[in-house]
Amino acid sequence: MDTLFNGRLHLVQMVFVIQNQQNAQLFIDDADMQTALQYTQKAIRPISLYASQYGYNHLTVSPDILPAKVVIPDTNFNDGSLKDWVDTIAIDNQIPNGDCIVILFPIGLTNTSWDVGTKGYHYTGDLPYILSRVSVQGITVQDVPWDFAGSLSHEIAEMTVNSSGNNPEVCDPCGPNYNSTYIDYFDNQGNYLQTSQTPPYDVDFAYDFYINGIVMPSHSEPKKAPAWACAYAPPLPSGKQITMGQNADGRLEVFYSTLKDEIYHVWQIAPNRNWQSPAPIGNDSFGVQLAVTKNANQELVIVYRGTNDQLYYDWQTSQNGNWNGETSIGENDECLQVAASLFANGQLGLFYIGTNHQLYYNWQTGVKHWNGETLFGGSALQLTVAQNQDQSLEVLYVGLDLMVYHNRQTGSNEQWSGPLQLGGPAVQVVAGRNKDGRLEIFYIGTDQQIYHNWQTLPLNPAAVWHGAEPLGGSAIQLAIGSNQDGRLELFYIGTDNLLYHNWQVVPNGNWSGESYFVAAGKQLTVGNNQDGRLELFYIGTNDVVYHNWQIAPNGNWNGEVSL
Repeated sequence: MDTLFNGRLHLVQMVFVIQNQQNAQLFIDDADMQTALQYTQKAIRPISLYASQYGYNHLTVSPDILPAKVVIPDTNFNDGSLKDWVDTIAIDNQIPNGDCIVILFPIGLTNTSWDVGTKGYHYTGDLPYILSRVSVQGITVQDVPWDFAGSLSHEIAEMTVNSSGNNPEVCDPCGPNYNSTYIDYFDNQGNYLQTSQTPPYDVDFAYDFYINGIVMPSHSEPKKAPAWACAYAPPLPSGKQITMGQNADGRLEVFYSTLKDEIYHVWQIAPNRNWQSPAPIGNDSFGVQLAVTKNANQELVIVYRGTNDQLYYDWQTSQNGNWNGETSIGENDECLQVAASLFANGQLGLFYIGTNHQLYYNWQTGVKHWNGETLFGGSALQLTVAQNQDQSLEVLYVGLDLMVYHNRQTGSNEQWSGPLQLGGPAVQVVAGRNKDGRLEIFYIGTDQQIYHNWQTLPLNPAAVWHGAEPLGGSAIQLAIGSNQDGRLELFYIGTDNLLYHNWQVVPNGNWSGESYFVAAGKQLTVGNNQDGRLELFYIGTNDVVYHNWQIAPNGNWNGEVSL
């Protein structure tokens, strides 16, 4: 199997000037081009998931519709002319090899190289391209009349798997070449509804968009496939551990380790909006525990424990940009768990539990340069890092004696208060900051009950804490978030594997009590969208990666959706 497509689709609004019709112009109008773009942005995710059965692929869509104009003698053209037009479009718009140009053309034109009745075509090679017909004016994303979406999704899917020309044509066995076409229907959040051979104008259920069915690899030969090889849900991303960060432009980005320990990431197309399909962060990046933060340049940094227990990191080479590639922090820096945060001076700091359970830390002194592994003091089973109101760091951890400790920064990177006990016994601790600046910790006791403790004033010199109290609820894992209005909200996986949350009724105040989501999970994390809405990400008990989000800041929740 040759490598699958890994690039960007560029939609082109082609104006055809017809010489023998007094230079009349035929083209897809602006509104229909925008609809085609919206449809393509929705369709590439399930297409990519189905295509992942054949190998790694990654699809994105340029938000910019490219203009082009060609003059032809009459309403006929052929593949030779089309290839010349594509080459010109690529040169004029500096489109690199490996991307794909998508030309939509209206009725009234004929590609004489096609068989009668053909609606779409994809060309394979270094610069693949797609030509697909739009049969009417005034199209919609739902495409109830079957005017463009079937052929366009068909060609995108087959180009994705077979951009080289040596791989199977993955839609043909499911229609229309050898079958009455199987159609995969999805709702407005991209959830799979069902596959049917009933055309969209005859279905008796609501849907948002559809794509041409994609055959299972076991039946990808050029002949009619059985129903079960065409009618099935797309395979969903699966993972073991998950974390997230926020780009400088506000877009959320999620990182997770797969069941094979590969590190994948998936990011929002725009702040608060839809998501790209998952992609590996590097060709050979493997991790079993991940942590994400930003550096002083507001570039995301991921730090992780490799499968060999060594510490690695990777970073964006510019804000919101591409990634540098896996880099070792030090040959002797080995860990069981790592957490990361910025010091007040802008240096990136790492805090980690060594394979001997001793606590260490290290900080970056320049690009690819680190101070060196330094003994922090204390031994731990689990740790987290929080930032006080004055930007000093606070390291919190569960010791080998199962008690909860904190160690507070008192000056430079090397000046710390020393460990002080905050509660316990415990198995996991997390920390959030109240609206008034006070840190509040939450931990799971050895009895699986949830407890909390909080500063009585924001980092007063005596560092006075209230003392541990039960919060209510039982859990096996915690994550803490903050609403737009400053109210803390605790998310957790209960001892029954269901997902729960509990929130402050008012900022800095009392708690509402346990409430559950209609979902189950194994591991979770939470973050804020640019508009302040909380968004929860978790690994389901079926290993699938899911998310759920507030519909409005501080408000109710949408419900579970696969990521």
